[in-house]
Amino acid sequence: MQNDVGNKRMTENALYLADLMQRNSSVKSQLTSRERQLRAWKLCGALMALLSVFFQVSLHDLRSPQRGNCHIARIRQFGMYIAHTMFGLSMSEVAYAFCRERTTVKHACHLIEDMRENEKFDRSVSSFEYLIRALYPCGSVGE
Repeated sequence: MQNDVGNKRMTENALYLADLMQRNSSVKSQLTSRERQLRAWKLCGALMALLSVFFQVSLHDLRSPQRGNCHIARIRQFGMYIAHTMFGLSMSEVAYAFCRERTTVKHACHLIEDMRENEKFDRSVSSFEYLIRALYPCGSVGE
């Protein structure tokens, strides 16, 4: 029963994320700075909800301004990496959406990229990237 609820939540979060990406991708270049921040906020919020189900961690912990334990921090860093590399959000937009500094996002992206040298970790990242591509099959997510 617990797994069914988790699967339903993940499906709902995934569909919401896909809808946000579809609606916002075509007008990205026409948005004001504030509109881009709000777009990043919504996309990253949906991403964090998806991450919380995918990795079975508390959404509250992911959104927390505190660092939290290293497992939560690593998932948050992974989310920052995905938001930047797959959604095409600037590091400043990702920082705003995750309530962090731009330099924190830069560190997270470099860290995750370095960790991808580990085959097991890379498979986990690739699985999540596959999920994102399945939700948004038309080209680059950030375009």
